[in-house]
Amino acid sequence: MTSVEANKKPGSGSSLPKTLTALAAVITAIGGLVTVLYTTGVFSQMESGNGGDRSQSATWIVRLQNVDDHGFAYLNGNRVLECHIKRERLCEIDITNRLRPGTNTLRIEFVNDLWGWTYQYQILRNGEIWTEDKCGRAGHEGCNNEDHTTGTVLEREFEIVP
Repeated sequence: MTSVEANKKPGSGSSLPKTLTALAAVITAIGGLVTVLYTTGVFSQMESGNGGDRSQSATWIVRLQNVDDHGFAYLNGNRVLECHIKRERLCEIDITNRLRPGTNTLRIEFVNDLWGWTYQYQILRNGEIWTEDKCGRAGHEGCNNEDHTTGTVLEREFEIVP
């Protein structure tokens, strides 16, 4: 049987609320591979089993598409990708050679200038989708019932350990 480990400080006990601990137990029982939890607008990545293959040979790709108006990716505070009103066209970058040993922080941000907004992102590890999210369809249907909020409309942060 596999186990699910959350990011927690030694001696602090589980950092998961009881409902999420129960969910983690269910995922453990059915052998789930990856679970993504929302934590105050930021994702925390949890992996089960042996923690996955964390060898340096892993390839990491960041994809942004369905962007209305602007999408950005930052690795350890440095902008590595930007994409502007690309509709269905794909913007992507291989960040493998930019990863440093230890924990790396990848932040994805979408910004709206006017009217509705949409987004889609994928993070791939060795060609497999590690996590993804999408809302709306650029040029057709905006997120949240055509919400017209301007400025940063979505921000997600991930920890990557090569």
